[in-house]
Amino acid sequence: MAKEKELKDQRIPIMMSETELSAIDDWSFKNRIRSRGEAIRRLCQIGLISDEAKIGAQRDEPFKAEAAAAILGLDHVFDDAVRAVVRAIEEGEISETEKPAVQSRIAEAQRQLDLINAKILGNG
Repeated sequence: MAKEKELKDQRIPIMMSETELSAIDDWSFKNRIRSRGEAIRRLCQIGLISDEAKIGAQRDEPFKAEAAAAILGLDHVFDDAVRAVVRAIEEGEISETEKPAVQSRIAEAQRQLDLINAKILGNG
């Protein structure tokens, strides 16, 4: 079963230097992320996963660290693919009759990614 989306209703005021914000904007542009908030959330997730991977590696679990990095990479590829499909739907490149099948494939891909995450990393 796919995880329910958590409501993003918590605000955190944050002060950053111009250099830090510029680095976030550059990363966001490179990864085709439209909002600063989403970029900051993603970078936090990467940091947390990286930290978990580091802890796993310190416990002599290099496979788990590599798996975390691989799953994170898959998650980014999946997000990019979903954005491309949404764009194609908006631009009429995917017809209304094809849309349910495409949405079903996206849901199944997300389910598989969640299963991999749960089985390999125990995050499910």
